[in-house]
Amino acid sequence: MLKSLTATLGDIAFVVPNAYGIQEGSYMMVGALLGMSPDLSLAVSRAIRIREVIIDVPGLLAWQFIESHNLIRRRAGKEPA
Repeated sequence: MLKSLTATLGDIAFVVPNAYGIQEGSYMMVGALLGMSPDLSLAVSRAIRIREVIIDVPGLLAWQFIESHNLIRRRAGKEPA
């Protein structure tokens, strides 16, 4: 029940990339309505969010590496802009 209610709140806030902050706040809000402590609600939210972080961070680092490599090659004159 907690996951479905918070997913609905996250879907409403679709303009926020990856709903960062929205998921945590909605877990705390719905958790409080269900009688959970804020610490437990936040821990559950973080346990679910870790899966996304494990995938997102390496992807962002790889993208940064590729783009910086391309920029260095362009500045060296090896590739036309």
